[in-house]
Amino acid sequence: MDTPNEQPDSLSKNENLPQHESETLEAGAIATTPIESTPKESVPTESTPVAATPSESTSLESILPSYDSYRITNNTDPHAGPRPMRTVIPLREHTVGEIITSAFRLLKFNPVAYILFPAILTLAVIALIVIISASSDTSILTTLDLADLDTTNTGFAASASLLGGAALSINICIILEILIIYISSTRFTINSIRGIKLSLRDAFHLSLPRLGWNFLRYIGLYEIYYLAFIIGGGILFAILIATGGSFTTTDFTSNIADSIFLTLLCLLLIFFSIRLSVAGPAIVAEDIGPLAAIERSWKLTKNYFWRLLGVIALTAILLIAATLVIIISFSVIIIAIDSSVATLISFFAILLITMAIFTPFSMAVTNIMYVNMRFAKENFAQQIIDTLPQNN
Repeated sequence: MDTPNEQPDSLSKNENLPQHESETLEAGAIATTPIESTPKESVPTESTPVAATPSESTSLESILPSYDSYRITNNTDPHAGPRPMRTVIPLREHTVGEIITSAFRLLKFNPVAYILFPAILTLAVIALIVIISASSDTSILTTLDLADLDTTNTGFAASASLLGGAALSINICIILEILIIYISSTRFTINSIRGIKLSLRDAFHLSLPRLGWNFLRYIGLYEIYYLAFIIGGGILFAILIATGGSFTTTDFTSNIADSIFLTLLCLLLIFFSIRLSVAGPAIVAEDIGPLAAIERSWKLTKNYFWRLLGVIALTAILLIAATLVIIISFSVIIIAIDSSVATLISFFAILLITMAIFTPFSMAVTNIMYVNMRFAKENFAQQIIDTLPQNN
């Protein structure tokens, strides 16, 4: 249920965490140590109210990655110098490779939130798929036959061809799951960057605030994209016809005007996809509407087109390669067993892997892109540092 008093873009110590858990901090999630001094007792963080000991701090510090030292400006001790700090990712502007690496580090740091949480959602969706198909005219076990598999279809189209009349309800369930993962991952990223280890309960709590509003905002965002694509494509199509394009399936690529139309359409899609790539995270992190998120993304990504293009291209290559490995592996199993049950299990396994690993990773990359733009343009790193748990 929406909470109207939620503050946008909150970096407070207890952001979005449940009330009974927000009063304490988990031991050693962020450890700060004065220069040339022995380590002090680590500060507990939000998840588990456990008293910290030097030995616990040492063991947790050995797990966390180490990066550069950052000067902390809100040090209350005037005689103390700047203190080195350990963070999950570098609190500075990232290169292309560092954005990808930081996404992996976030998944490693909070696997319960990034992987287990979407896996549970996916299992729930799979259960709904079974229930919906069982109540429909056709059963999954009778429809999922090797002869019915259309290897040219992927994603929602594949589920539509496999599950017949129940496809609409099933696709709605999958879309809702994806939106929940999108919304939650932004909050997971902000908390992970601040060194907060999230439990499964924390993950569910973080997904709930303003969930309904964020659903509507995301849907509105994609509706705007769809209308812009229709309008823009219509204008290009009119220009194509006016310049002698045929727009027929037989000679589309052989006609010069058609080739120009196709090239322009692809270039425009790539350009606007890059410039609007962080609108989704902005909706959740800053509690703004779709139009404001589009404006925000356009401003943040200015002068960073080529870097973001490199990040998205590298991410796409990694995901495509991993997807091909998964599909080929399960195809071999399906062909070897030659059974509708094997096809059904493979379909659900691919869905689970996609939703629990590939989607969280791609969203972690997108959220790091958003945070990175704010590191570069808004001194966002210092805002995070000023709210980190510290030893005084």
